[in-house]
Amino acid sequence: MNDTYKKILYSSMITGIIFFCFGLFLFLKPETTINSISYFLGGILIIIGFVTFLKYILNNDTVVKKFDVDLIYGIVGMVAGLVLILNPKAIATIIPFILGMWIVISSAIKLQYALTLKQFESSHWKVPFTVSIISLIWGIILVFNPFQGAVVITKVIGIFVMVYALLEIAEGILFHKNGKIINKATITIEKE
Repeated sequence: MNDTYKKILYSSMITGIIFFCFGLFLFLKPETTINSISYFLGGILIIIGFVTFLKYILNNDTVVKKFDVDLIYGIVGMVAGLVLILNPKAIATIIPFILGMWIVISSAIKLQYALTLKQFESSHWKVPFTVSIISLIWGIILVFNPFQGAVVITKVIGIFVMVYALLEIAEGILFHKNGKIINKATITIEKE
């Protein structure tokens, strides 16, 4: 079980560092970030759309072709890719939702661990609980995205992501330190 807590620590550290660098880049270079992500995703969508469209065209089985949706997927993929390339700021409305959902899910998992610590009367449950609640609130704010303007959104997201990254690292360290208590909780639950 000790390996599990090491994995949680390493995962939190790696995720935290990656998110911090990403957040810093979002904050310092918002327009570059928006454009880069849009061009990258747009290019991928166009390639996938084109391959799917080509697969439909090259399919000689007329029975399968009648029920095949590759033509629709191909066209939709290519159009979506073009939209992202021609209008890079469109991605600014998607980023907050995706990052917000990631933070909400991660925070909910960490909140569950904090409540497990409380259930087993650990004195260390309050900090992870507080950090999880703060992260959860920030994630929800990002999902509902009350900010206006692509550059402002990107800078705010950058700040949120950097703070989240630091909280992620802190939580990983706290959970690693409280591994024995969580292990005891897991063993007790498995026996029931």
